[in-house]
Order: sequence, then C-alpha cells, then structure tokens
Amino acid sequence: MVALKGDAMNIGRKIFAYVGLIAIIPFLVSLYLLFFPATFGSNEKKIVIFITSLLTSLGIVSLVSLVKYLSRISASLTTLSSGKIGPQAELPTRAGEEEHFANSINQISRQLRESADELERRSLVIEWSNQELKRMGEMKLQFLSQVAHELRTPLINIEKSSFLLLETGELVSQNKEFIRIINENSKRLMRLINELLDMSKLEAGMFILKRGQVSVGSLFDEAAASVARWRQSKELNLSTRVPEEFPTVYADKDRIVQVLINLLSNSIKFTPVGGTITMEARVVQGPASQEGPQVEITVSDTGAGIAADKIPSLFEKYKASEGGALPGTGLGLPIAKEIVEVHGGRIWAESRPGKGAFFAFTIPCAEGK
Repeated sequence: MVALKGDAMNIGRKIFAYVGLIAIIPFLVSLYLLFFPATFGSNEKKIVIFITSLLTSLGIVSLVSLVKYLSRISASLTTLSSGKIGPQAELPTRAGEEEHFANSINQISRQLRESADELERRSLVIEWSNQELKRMGEMKLQFLSQVAHELRTPLINIEKSSFLLLETGELVSQNKEFIRIINENSKRLMRLINELLDMSKLEAGMFILKRGQVSVGSLFDEAAASVARWRQSKELNLSTRVPEEFPTVYADKDRIVQVLINLLSNSIKFTPVGGTITMEARVVQGPASQEGPQVEITVSDTGAGIAADKIPSLFEKYKASEGGALPGTGLGLPIAKEIVEVHGGRIWAESRPGKGAFFAFTIPCAEGK
C-alpha cells in the first residue's frame, strides 16, 4: 500500500506537469507577443502561433489520455473496494511508472483474493466446529439426562422413606438424627442434579421459557413457601413489599420462582438466627436498548455480608465463593443469572461484611407483550 501511494503521487506530479504545459506556454507566448510586437514579422508570428497551438494540442491530447487512464484505474479501485475481487484488475498496460502503478493494483487484487479465500476457508472451519460443539453439547445433555433419570428414582425413594420414618416412626433420638441427615442429603443431591441439568440446557441453548403474564405477589408467595420450613427453623423474619396495583411481569413463572428461591436460600444460609430477610419490587425504566419499563426485584438480608473482592465471582459457573454463594456446585447464582438474562434482564449484588447482602434483578413488565 505504501508503494501504491508513492506511485499515485508520481502520477499526480505528471498531471500537474501536463496542466502546466497546456496553461503556461500559451500564456508566456501571449505575453511576449503583447510586449514585444515588433520582434516578429507577420510570417514569424504565424509560425510562433502554430508551434504554440501544436504544443497546446499535444498537451491536451496527453492530458485526455492520462484522464482516461486514471478513469480506468479509478474503476478498478472501485471494483476492489466493492469486494468484487477478480484474479486481476482491468488496467491498461503502459510503460514507466503507470505500468508499475497498474502492477501494484493487480498485486493488491491478488492479495485480497487470497485473503478472501482464506477467510472463506476459516469460516467453513468455524462453521464445522460450531456444528461439532452443538452436537457434543446435545450428547452431553442427553448423557446427563439419562444419568439424572437413573439417579432420581433411588434418591426420591430415599427421601420419601426417610421422611416417613421421621414423621411416623418411633425412633430413638440418635437414630432420628441419622435419618434426618439422610433426608436432608438426599434433597441436596436432588438439587445438585437439577442444577447440573439446568446449566447444561442453558449452555446448549435448549433452555425453553414458557412466558406469560405473572403477578409479582404470586412469585413472592410461592418462593417464600418453598423455603418456609428452613427459614422458620432459624427464626428469621421475612418481609415482602409489593405496592398495590403493581404491574404484572412477562416471564416464565417457574423459572423466576427458581431465581427467588436461590436468592432466599442464600440469605437464609448466611443470616444468623433472628435476622430479617426482605423481598421488594418496584418499577424502573429499562436501558435505552430495551423497550418499556421493567420490574426490579430485590432480596436483602441482615446476614454476614460478602467481601467486596468476592462479589465479582458470585455469578461465575462452578465457582462457589465462601460467604456469599450457594452451597454445593456453586451453580445456584450462575443459573439465576442465566435465567434473568434469558428473560432480557440483569442481576447484580451489593454487600459489605457485617452489613448484610443485597441482590437485585430486573425482568420486563407485561405491558405491551
């Protein structure tokens, strides 16, 4: 490209030379004849005028030829810039710098053609790789689904049997404690299996939402009921705040309840006995890239809080953070993040050690949906 620029400058200098030849010679001859009329006779004046006219004509012919040549170059450059890259640009063959300029254009054309071919080849490789990744993702999901199905049946039996023993069996206190541990761990294993399946579906792009108009109050009630026994066992107060005549949201009810349960479970785990958890909703205006208002839902607590350097890793996959993430695989908050983002919202956390934790997320209002 540097050589091409230099060639263009050389041709530009020639244009100025041709223009100067056409414009300056007649001008100088006219001045000479005007100030020194007696120098030439009538025949000599005719000869001078004839030579001047001849030089002017030659200059005009040369300039026209050069303009045509540059027009061909311009057309070739336009073709190159439009992406129609052929094996070589259509340029006239001339000796000297113009030929070198044409060769430079043709060389650029060849290089662009080679680059385009290479990009096309890489595009095909990437497309093939994406198809393979998709196929492997589907195989992974199918494998996990089969494993989950095989694990769920015995886990359900263990959980139900231990629950019945706890509720109806006449057991000594030590045995009852052992069965309670079995019951709690079977539930925990079931949650882990469900989390792994959910994350696999999200990663494979097979996480299907069943959206509709949902009241925020019903979301709060269902999530609170799911964690009621755990919350009551720690004597925690739960406060919900939803303004009257609050708009509905456009969401998958089960999935948003799942998000709330994850956030509530996080608060229950790290809030000491007698603490308070608050769920609240309010309408906010979404970013300029999103249409319409959104509902912001917050879950805050009076727990131990989270260190500032731990907050960025809360929503990372497979990375459980001490003092702020859900127990187990560390998938609870990442799954919540994925669910919220699939809905077109965002989720974030704020906290200071000893001052409790604050989680918030947004989802679209149902208005106009």
